[in-house]
Amino acid sequence: MRNATIIYYNFSVFLVTVYFLFKKCLCVPPEIRERVIKAIPHLAIVDKKNMIKSLVVLGFIFIGFFMHDEINLKPGVVALLGSMIMLFVCKLKSEDILMRVEWGIILFFLGMFMMISDLEQNGVILWAANYMLELSGNNLFLMCVIILWGSAIFSSVLDNIPFVIVTALLPIQDYLEDMLDNRKMSVAQTH
Repeated sequence: MRNATIIYYNFSVFLVTVYFLFKKCLCVPPEIRERVIKAIPHLAIVDKKNMIKSLVVLGFIFIGFFMHDEINLKPGVVALLGSMIMLFVCKLKSEDILMRVEWGIILFFLGMFMMISDLEQNGVILWAANYMLELSGNNLFLMCVIILWGSAIFSSVLDNIPFVIVTALLPIQDYLEDMLDNRKMSVAQTH
């Protein structure tokens, strides 16, 4: 639950920062505003009943993503369950849907998750976490700088895919958190 609180805090700070940085860019030109006002919104919705069902399922999927640790499900399982429920609730033909799926992207992310999982299973992620901990010592600020610059360099090598960085650095962050907690406990026990 602690991670969720940090995420909400960071997202709030992000929204406030974006608002102040891009306040002038958020203004809508009058011609676009007029076009939107003249638009007939209900004509854009082809199947209102399925749209409402889909939005409800999508809401549960987002809740599952935020609470995946508490309900002991991986985010991938939450996404797959949500897609299966969406197919069932909306009564869609799976053959039509499967023909429109971007299989190349799905296979890319599948391979990326397999690679990150393999690195974690073989101890590479733990080695990287230990190395970062050795470099930074007990300086939390230095550790954040190392992670930030490491992710920037890693992102530039892998064609600016921040998602790769997140999936690779989350296990490192978990290991670092455990190691720092263990250090605090050992220091407390010696006093």
